Parts: sequence; C-alpha cells; structure tokens
Amino acid sequence: RVDEAAHALESAEEFLRTASRISVMSPWVEALPQTATEFRPRLLRLKAKTHLVRGELEQAIAYFDRAARMFLVAGDQVSAADTWIWRIIALRFLGRYRECIQESKRIEELLTGQPDSTRIRAANLHNRGVSEFSLGDLGPALADLQRARELFLLTDDVVSQANVMQDLGIAARASGRLDEALEYYGAALRLWEQLQIPGSAANTLNSLGYIYCLKGEVPEAENILNDALARSREAGALRFEAIILSTLGDLHKDNGDYPHALELFGDSLRVAQRAHDAFVSVHSKIATADTQRLLGDFGHAREWLNSAVESVKVSRSS
Repeated sequence: RVDEAAHALESAEEFLRTASRISVMSPWVEALPQTATEFRPRLLRLKAKTHLVRGELEQAIAYFDRAARMFLVAGDQVSAADTWIWRIIALRFLGRYRECIQESKRIEELLTGQPDSTRIRAANLHNRGVSEFSLGDLGPALADLQRARELFLLTDDVVSQANVMQDLGIAARASGRLDEALEYYGAALRLWEQLQIPGSAANTLNSLGYIYCLKGEVPEAENILNDALARSREAGALRFEAIILSTLGDLHKDNGDYPHALELFGDSLRVAQRAHDAFVSVHSKIATADTQRLLGDFGHAREWLNSAVESVKVSRSS
C-alpha cells in the first residue's frame, strides 16, 4: 500500500504547480515513511514543494538540491533543470535575486539541445524576468517575461500562462503603463477563472483594483477589491485575503477615511498572523503607523513602527 501511494504521488507531482494543489497533497506526502521517499527524486521534489508553500524556504532548497542531483545522476537533465527552477523560486522568496539570475543562466546552458523543454525554458525565463524586475532592471525583465509568455503559449501549461500575465502586469504597472497592465491582469484573470482557481483570481483582482486606485477611479477600485475579498474568503486563501484587506485600507487612507482604514489594516494584520505571513504583517503594521501619523497620534504611530521593526528582526532570526 505504501508503494502504491508513493507511485500515485510520483505520477501527480509534475502537475502540482499551484500552492493550493500542493497544500492538498501535503498530508499524503508527510504520511509516507522516509524509506519510501529518500531514493525517489519526484517525491523529494514534492516534499520540497510542500516546504516552499509553507514558507520553509531553507528546507525546500535542501530537498530541491537532493532531487536535482538524483535526476542528474540518472541522466535526466530536463527534470534536473525543472527542479532547479523550483529552487530559484525559493531563492527569490529569500531575496537572493542575483543568485537567481546566475542559476537561471546555468539552467539555460543545461537545456541547450534538450528536446521537449519548451515549458521549462519558459519557466526559466519567467523566473529570471521576475528576479531582474526585483533588482529594478525593468528593460531586461520585460524582455524576458515577454519571451517567457511567447514560449508558454506554445504549451498547455495554463497556470504558468496566467502567472506570467500577472507578472507582466506588475512590470507594466511599475513602468507607468497602466492601461497595458490592465490588459495583462485581465488576461490573467480570465485564465484563473477558466482554471477555477478562486484564490489566484482574487489575487489578480487585487492587482486590477490597485490599478484603478492609481487611476483615481475609486468606486470601480472598491467594487473590484470587494469582489476580490469575497473570492479570497471563498477559497480560504488567507494570505491573499490579508493583502486585499491591506489594499482596501490603502484606498480608504488615501481618500481620508482614516478610521475605516485603521479597521481594515487591523483585519489584515489578524488574517496575516493566522496565515503566519511575516511580510504582510509588517506591511499592515507600517500602514497602521502611517495612518496614526496622519491622524496626529504620533505616540501610537511610533508604537506601531517599533512593532514592525521587531517583527522584521524576529523574521530574520527565524
């Protein structure tokens, strides 16, 4: 029975590419004895993915490394490259963007001349583009994201098509091309709805709502963000719910409705803490501090800033 379960998980592993789907399989992976996983690279990679979606990044990197080495020993360079791409995602979450770009170039060399590697080459360009964007290199980032999009469209990987559309929207927004960003976000939303993944759809709606905030179209922004909030709650996507609450808080703060903004930032913080998301928690505390400052309550503003600083210290030490 253990062998049957292990074989079933191995067969499914390659197709588990969203946090929600990986999380559903996590209990099954954890139920397997170590002897059933330690010599099976796909199960090691699945264990790494479960650590990744929980934010246990160093553990994820260690498992991705072990799986990649086993694939290389077996002569499976394409699977090794795919595993290193997942490893790059963990490195990105740790802020190690230059290392991500270096790893991406190594993967590109590994894939040279490899057949049936279109999706993996696209994923590699996608990760490189996101890393370049994070370093402020907008020109190379947009070029690599566009190339990734073109390659993904040659595959049936609709999840990755949606993800790269989302990231193209983010890059276009950062370049000040708001209408272009709306087109990319709209394309991503249609794909998430086609896939029936409400959490990811909620995240994209949050991005759409933020664009309308920037354009000064407040009623439209609020309608979209409330829709996003409802979908995130329907999906049980706590991190996205916390982010959307924070965006709604920003909307009300920017329009001078400070009491409502404080209420939303408080809700965002509570949900982020339930999700164990340090980044969103810190953002909510800083936003609360800024709102207290705008209200002239400098004492509470200082307390919230100090709390945010302490949270950052704890996060870095853990």
